Amino acid sequence: MLELRPYQEGVVEAWIKGECGYLALDAGLGKSRIAIEIAIRTGAKNVLIICPASVKLAWIAEIQKWWREARYHAPQTLDQIGAFEAFRGRCLFTIVNYDKLSRGEDVAKKLAKTGPFSIMVLDEAHFTKNFDAKRTRNIFRHLAPVCERILPMSATPMTRDAADLYAPLRYMKPEAIADRHGHLMTLHAFQDAFCHVEQRRFNGRTVRVVTGSRNLAELRSRMGSFFMRLTKKECLPELPPMQFEILPIGIDRDVATALAAAVGDIDVAKVDPEVAEFDAHISRAMREIGVAKARPAAQWVKDFLEGTDEKVVLWARHHDVIDALARELAHANPAIIDGRVDQRGRAAAVKSFLTDDACRVFIGQIASAGTGLTLLTDKVQPRTVLFVDSSWSPSENYQAASRVHRLGQRDGVIVYSLVAQGVPLDRHIQTVLTRKSLEFAEIMDREGDAVCQ
Repeated sequence: MLELRPYQEGVVEAWIKGECGYLALDAGLGKSRIAIEIAIRTGAKNVLIICPASVKLAWIAEIQKWWREARYHAPQTLDQIGAFEAFRGRCLFTIVNYDKLSRGEDVAKKLAKTGPFSIMVLDEAHFTKNFDAKRTRNIFRHLAPVCERILPMSATPMTRDAADLYAPLRYMKPEAIADRHGHLMTLHAFQDAFCHVEQRRFNGRTVRVVTGSRNLAELRSRMGSFFMRLTKKECLPELPPMQFEILPIGIDRDVATALAAAVGDIDVAKVDPEVAEFDAHISRAMREIGVAKARPAAQWVKDFLEGTDEKVVLWARHHDVIDALARELAHANPAIIDGRVDQRGRAAAVKSFLTDDACRVFIGQIASAGTGLTLLTDKVQPRTVLFVDSSWSPSENYQAASRVHRLGQRDGVIVYSLVAQGVPLDRHIQTVLTRKSLEFAEIMDREGDAVCQ
């Protein structure tokens, strides 16, 4: 078995000693390896792993690789929960995806009965950032009480602003959000203290919009050492940084004119991607723009592949954009993962991309495949990433690009945001998102998550 890297050793020891709580390690630093090592060293007998559906099979592979004596169980139905038990001193890992905890309390209550758990691992723990979400409440109200310790892990615990930190602090370090009277802050009180909040009108209704963070020095002081932040730059100095660039592509002139006209009298320069997703008109226009970019994007990829043996990774938000890319790039035998692909299909897609020379392209949906996957090996080293249809969240774009910018990558990675020529709305939004993604990457490299140090 390969030894831990020095930084991984330090993380394992710090967490076991209680010197940190939340592992806010950058993407690609081996968080699953660290979690399994923690389970081994603490003598864990019953471990619950809650993760995105897209990485359940990846967890199984990691367990098989790093702790062969352990058992694992990934129940698919309510009846299957509790079907396995640890025996002969082996540790049992129960692996459940977040969406199974979003539908009601039955799954959480039945899982709780299979406890107590030595450790509950929350992989991509930012999935619990919504304090009012069913999965967040099910995890912390039903499962946390039967767990000796909780191990939350995410490269981006703060995906947009400080409000994302309320739920993990409320449930795992409540003293950090106590007011001067010792009472726990409400979510709105926390936002008012540590965020810029505005009241805006969308589609005839008033929406409370958080537009940024503030008072971060005080928040850092309150959190103490709860978050452990490590970056790729400090842990993997040999890894070249990602480059973020705008790539203009031509679309049919009539289509460009129609798309520009569809925006109407919107003042493009004033569109803020942070809140534009709430505007149904702009969201619809951006989806149509994404579809229009699919064909020229595919042509760019075809031309690129002609001159190299490299593989290319493409990202999009919408199914119709992914479908259009798949049709146009059928000759490259693309591996595709979106919300319509089941667990085995996801694993097969990753395997095909990493092992089949004929599979030259990976097409992923940001929401379904942007976290938890590793899209490189020692032999397969993708260095070109294209966002045909970007997420509104720079951190989600950064996470998706990091599928190839991680431990094992030997070369620099170039991330292109495709911009439709002649469509000012697309140019404005992609320019802003690219700038913010670059800023996000620089913040992650320089000082962590702005608050998670």
